Amino acid sequence: MEDVLGPDRRPATADAALRRLRECCAHNPNDPRAFLDLANEYDMLDREEEAEQAYEKVRALGLDGLSPEDRAHWFIQFGSTLRLLGKLEASQAILQQGEEAFPANPAMPAFRALTALADNCPRQAALVLLEATLRLPHEEIARYRRALTNYVAELAEAAQRPHGL
Repeated sequence: MEDVLGPDRRPATADAALRRLRECCAHNPNDPRAFLDLANEYDMLDREEEAEQAYEKVRALGLDGLSPEDRAHWFIQFGSTLRLLGKLEASQAILQQGEEAFPANPAMPAFRALTALADNCPRQAALVLLEATLRLPHEEIARYRRALTNYVAELAEAAQRPHGL
Protein backbone atom coordinates (compact mmCIF):
# COMPACT_ATOMS: atom_id res chain seq x y z
CA MET A 1 0.00 0.00 0.00
CA GLU A 2 1.31 3.43 -0.86
CA ASP A 3 2.36 5.74 1.93
CA VAL A 4 -0.38 8.35 2.18
CA LEU A 5 1.16 10.28 5.06
CA GLY A 6 3.03 13.53 4.66
CA PRO A 7 6.18 14.45 6.56
CA ASP A 8 4.15 15.46 9.64
CA ARG A 9 2.56 11.95 9.68
CA ARG A 10 -0.79 13.40 8.64
CA PRO A 11 -2.50 12.39 5.39
CA ALA A 12 -0.83 14.16 2.49
CA THR A 13 -4.05 14.83 0.55
CA ALA A 14 -7.74 15.12 1.22
CA ASP A 15 -8.33 11.94 -0.79
CA ALA A 16 -5.75 10.10 1.31
CA ALA A 17 -7.36 11.40 4.51
CA LEU A 18 -10.80 10.26 3.37
CA ARG A 19 -9.42 6.87 2.35
CA ARG A 20 -7.83 6.37 5.77
CA LEU A 21 -10.97 7.53 7.60
CA ARG A 22 -13.20 5.26 5.54
CA GLU A 23 -10.84 2.36 6.25
CA CYS A 24 -10.98 3.18 9.94
CA CYS A 25 -14.80 3.16 9.81
CA ALA A 26 -14.78 -0.15 7.93
CA HIS A 27 -12.50 -1.71 10.55
CA ASN A 28 -14.45 -0.15 13.43
CA PRO A 29 -18.09 -0.15 12.25
CA ASN A 30 -19.43 0.32 15.78
CA ASP A 31 -17.14 3.20 16.76
CA PRO A 32 -19.02 6.51 16.72
CA ARG A 33 -15.73 8.43 17.05
CA ALA A 34 -14.49 7.00 13.75
CA PHE A 35 -17.64 8.22 12.01
CA LEU A 36 -17.42 11.61 13.74
CA ASP A 37 -13.90 12.01 12.35
CA LEU A 38 -15.18 11.06 8.90
CA ALA A 39 -18.07 13.55 9.16
CA ASN A 40 -15.65 16.28 10.23
CA GLU A 41 -13.40 15.60 7.24
CA TYR A 42 -16.37 15.75 4.86
CA ASP A 43 -17.37 19.07 6.45
CA MET A 44 -13.89 20.47 5.99
CA LEU A 45 -14.11 19.53 2.30
CA ASP A 46 -17.55 21.20 1.91
CA ARG A 47 -19.18 17.82 1.28
CA GLU A 48 -22.14 18.40 3.57
CA GLU A 49 -24.41 15.68 2.15
CA GLU A 50 -21.80 13.03 2.95
CA ALA A 51 -21.09 14.66 6.31
CA GLU A 52 -24.80 14.47 7.16
CA GLN A 53 -24.79 10.71 6.51
CA ALA A 54 -21.76 10.23 8.75
CA TYR A 55 -23.32 12.35 11.54
CA GLU A 56 -26.48 10.25 11.27
CA LYS A 57 -24.36 7.11 11.59
CA VAL A 58 -22.86 8.54 14.80
CA ARG A 59 -26.38 9.11 16.14
CA ALA A 60 -27.42 5.58 15.17
CA LEU A 61 -24.40 4.12 16.98
CA GLY A 62 -25.18 6.21 20.05
CA LEU A 63 -23.77 9.47 21.32
CA ASP A 64 -22.94 7.78 24.62
CA GLY A 65 -20.03 6.16 22.81
CA LEU A 66 -18.40 9.60 22.49
CA SER A 67 -16.53 11.59 25.10
CA PRO A 68 -18.46 14.60 26.45
CA GLU A 69 -16.23 16.89 24.36
CA ASP A 70 -16.92 14.89 21.21
CA ARG A 71 -20.67 14.83 21.97
CA ALA A 72 -20.65 18.63 22.17
CA HIS A 73 -18.75 18.79 18.87
CA TRP A 74 -21.29 16.43 17.29
CA PHE A 75 -24.19 18.73 18.18
CA ILE A 76 -22.42 21.85 16.91
CA GLN A 77 -21.00 20.33 13.75
CA PHE A 78 -24.13 18.40 12.79
CA GLY A 79 -26.33 21.44 13.48
CA SER A 80 -24.06 23.58 11.34
CA THR A 81 -24.06 21.02 8.52
CA LEU A 82 -27.86 20.88 8.56
CA ARG A 83 -27.96 24.70 8.39
CA LEU A 84 -25.66 24.67 5.36
CA LEU A 85 -27.93 22.10 3.71
CA GLY A 86 -30.93 24.40 4.31
CA LYS A 87 -32.49 22.02 6.86
CA LEU A 88 -33.08 24.84 9.30
CA GLU A 89 -35.72 23.26 11.56
CA ALA A 90 -33.57 20.17 12.01
CA SER A 91 -30.53 22.38 12.64
CA GLN A 92 -32.37 24.34 15.34
CA ALA A 93 -33.58 21.13 16.96
CA ILE A 94 -30.11 19.56 17.10
CA LEU A 95 -28.52 22.75 18.41
CA GLN A 96 -31.29 23.20 21.00
CA GLN A 97 -30.68 19.65 22.22
CA GLY A 98 -26.97 20.40 22.34
CA GLU A 99 -27.54 23.55 24.34
CA GLU A 100 -29.70 21.63 26.82
CA ALA A 101 -27.04 18.93 27.15
CA PHE A 102 -24.12 21.39 27.33
CA PRO A 103 -25.51 24.67 28.74
CA ALA A 104 -22.03 26.03 29.53
CA ASN A 105 -20.82 25.64 25.94
CA PRO A 106 -20.92 29.14 24.40
CA ALA A 107 -20.70 27.83 20.84
CA MET A 108 -24.17 26.24 20.97
CA PRO A 109 -26.15 29.50 21.08
CA ALA A 110 -23.79 31.10 18.56
CA PHE A 111 -24.63 28.38 16.04
CA ARG A 112 -28.34 28.54 16.96
CA ALA A 113 -28.19 32.26 16.20
CA LEU A 114 -26.56 31.55 12.82
CA THR A 115 -29.39 29.17 12.01
CA ALA A 116 -31.97 31.79 13.03
CA LEU A 117 -30.25 34.28 10.72
CA ALA A 118 -30.26 31.75 7.88
CA ASP A 119 -34.00 31.37 8.52
CA ASN A 120 -34.41 35.16 8.19
CA CYS A 121 -35.15 35.59 11.90
CA PRO A 122 -32.75 38.29 13.10
CA ARG A 123 -34.69 39.07 16.29
CA GLN A 124 -34.65 35.40 17.26
CA ALA A 125 -30.89 35.37 16.62
CA ALA A 126 -30.44 38.41 18.83
CA LEU A 127 -32.63 36.84 21.52
CA VAL A 128 -30.56 33.64 21.53
CA LEU A 129 -27.32 35.60 21.85
CA LEU A 130 -28.63 37.91 24.57
CA GLU A 131 -29.95 34.98 26.60
CA ALA A 132 -26.54 33.31 26.28
CA THR A 133 -24.81 36.54 27.26
CA LEU A 134 -26.91 36.75 30.43
CA ARG A 135 -25.57 33.35 31.46
CA LEU A 136 -21.97 34.53 31.33
CA PRO A 137 -20.41 34.97 34.79
CA HIS A 138 -18.80 38.34 34.18
CA GLU A 139 -19.08 41.42 36.38
CA GLU A 140 -20.02 43.66 33.45
CA ILE A 141 -22.93 41.35 32.61
CA ALA A 142 -24.02 41.48 36.25
CA ARG A 143 -23.90 45.27 36.13
CA TYR A 144 -26.28 45.40 33.15
CA ARG A 145 -28.31 42.28 33.94
CA ARG A 146 -31.56 44.18 34.60
CA ALA A 147 -31.37 46.14 31.34
CA LEU A 148 -30.38 43.07 29.32
CA THR A 149 -33.15 41.01 30.93
CA ASN A 150 -35.67 43.69 29.89
CA TYR A 151 -34.35 43.63 26.31
CA VAL A 152 -34.65 39.84 26.27
CA ALA A 153 -38.27 40.11 27.44
CA GLU A 154 -39.04 42.66 24.71
CA LEU A 155 -37.45 40.48 22.03
CA ALA A 156 -39.27 37.39 23.30
CA GLU A 157 -42.59 39.28 23.22
CA ALA A 158 -41.87 40.51 19.68
CA ALA A 159 -41.02 36.97 18.64
CA GLN A 160 -44.51 35.82 19.71
CA ARG A 161 -46.27 38.33 17.46
CA PRO A 162 -46.99 37.54 13.81
CA HIS A 163 -44.15 38.91 11.75
CA GLY A 164 -42.34 39.67 15.01
CA LEU A 165 -39.25 37.93 13.74
